[in-house]
Amino acid sequence: MNKVYTDASCQSYKKVKDGICNGEIAIIGIEEMPIHEKMEINQTGLRQFINRFELLAIQKAHKLASDKFGDDFMIFSDSMTAVYWADSPMVVWIPRKFNLAGAYLEAIK
Repeated sequence: MNKVYTDASCQSYKKVKDGICNGEIAIIGIEEMPIHEKMEINQTGLRQFINRFELLAIQKAHKLASDKFGDDFMIFSDSMTAVYWADSPMVVWIPRKFNLAGAYLEAIK
């Protein structure tokens, strides 16, 4: 079983300008080096930006892992909300202290 870790971070919703929120995602376990992407999302009626970035990380990880590993992978996230929204048996919650992608994002700040 291949282990894939995801995490995200974003600016505070109080700093959002013109309905655009800046954030970044990290994925570890697909390539030798971490996958790190900066992105932005538009504000819709839902302002839960961090949860949306977390879900984007899970979605990207799922696509990349499926392409590389078939069904032989599990995605780990420390976002209970994003894991719930993902609604997949291949996505599970882990405590923050075990999330390698979270440690990576903290290290590059």
